[in-house]
Amino acid sequence: MHWSIEQSIAPTIEPVSIADMKDHARVETAADDTLIAYYVRAARQIIEEWSGRQLITATWKLYLDAFPAQEILVPRPPLQSVSSISYVDTNGDDQPWDSNSYRVDTKSEPGRITEAYGESWPSPRNVANAVTVTCAAGYGDNRHDVPGPIRQALMLFVGHLYEHRESVTTEGVPREMPFTVRALIGPYRVTDSDYPGR
Repeated sequence: MHWSIEQSIAPTIEPVSIADMKDHARVETAADDTLIAYYVRAARQIIEEWSGRQLITATWKLYLDAFPAQEILVPRPPLQSVSSISYVDTNGDDQPWDSNSYRVDTKSEPGRITEAYGESWPSPRNVANAVTVTCAAGYGDNRHDVPGPIRQALMLFVGHLYEHRESVTTEGVPREMPFTVRALIGPYRVTDSDYPGR
């Protein structure tokens, strides 16, 4: 079944601060603060894409063409909550699905949504993106909610970009991730095999 996601509300902070990063890289001047901030943001986005995870809390919309036979597996773990599920009904109108009709499992990774006991999935119109799930994902709202190895990987990646900017970037976009960074993130990585039936 086809699905897609988009981030509707971005994180309000980064997993490491400029001060953290300057301490790590032994940078004492403020002259490169803007550059370091750029590298932190770019490295975080690359790590999120490679790991399949959301680090700091953000809001995502998951679009499905139909409800599944069994459960909805929600990308970008860890799933925190589901704020709404809506669908296009057979008349072509958007309809909210009552939150009492489904259960949200935030303990599993990836998180999942199942029908509540005695409930059945609604019948949406046969159109693209007929179902919309709006959810919050991420380890938390604070930097230290993110697991230490991931934060360490981020700092190593940013330090690598800062020290070797010409050799690892093309038009300002990082093009390689050091092995140590991948090794630190590897245990947290979510891949297509974690989404059976997709």
